[in-house]
Amino acid sequence: MVKYRGLNDMKAYMARSSDLKKYPTILLFYDIYGLDMHMKDVARRFALEGFFVLVPDTLAPMAGWASSDSDGEAPWRFS
Repeated sequence: MVKYRGLNDMKAYMARSSDLKKYPTILLFYDIYGLDMHMKDVARRFALEGFFVLVPDTLAPMAGWASSDSDGEAPWRFS
């Protein structure tokens, strides 16, 4: 996790190769479930293929990502 300054203090998950060479960059945005382990895994897999990946935690100013309920559904409903 890295921090950067926006309107508020922001956080992001960063995945990159261990060397300090320049690589193509991917800004990866998550779905309704937030910055969960799946999105971090996707970022790591892109990094293994030679990309610098940054996943901004856009929910950080609102106390972080939303967890899912026991059914694997989002805790809110769009109906």
